[in-house]
Amino acid sequence: LRLRTAVSIEDTVRLVETGLRACLERARSDGLSGVYVAGHSAGGHLAVTAGACVHWPGELAGLIKGVLPISGVFDLMPLVKTSVNHPLGMNTARAAALSPMRGLQQQLLASPTKSRTVCDLLRRHGRQADVNIVPERDHFDIIELLADPADPLSQRILAFIRSGGVIDSAD
Repeated sequence: LRLRTAVSIEDTVRLVETGLRACLERARSDGLSGVYVAGHSAGGHLAVTAGACVHWPGELAGLIKGVLPISGVFDLMPLVKTSVNHPLGMNTARAAALSPMRGLQQQLLASPTKSRTVCDLLRRHGRQADVNIVPERDHFDIIELLADPADPLSQRILAFIRSGGVIDSAD
């Protein structure tokens, strides 16, 4: 496993938020109806952290139609005592502060249990949320499904986007 550590996780989050702000401002100036924020693994962490920011001004926040974390890393605490943390250098306080799952508990798709927990937290805070568990796929190979537009996961994501960010809970 190779991690980019030239900048801190906090700086990476700020960079993604800056980029997302630029995208949202461009969408607004171009008259677009909205944007979707997506990412896989650590990118899922960044999508949730930046896309679900409670500090976005109202008009920009309204442009975020959906956040699509695919096997996102929602809780960094379990990484603290692993070799993955060696280049990151997180202590428990930093890991807790950087974990979207813990932040949601205070402020307001990794293992199925954590995905369901994040989904439940979002729903309790008035947000639409859904979990799609894909049998026989794991954290590392689930992203490959998106290469096939006919795959059910791809179809579900496209339906979500075509709906304008409305979750079809009948699935």
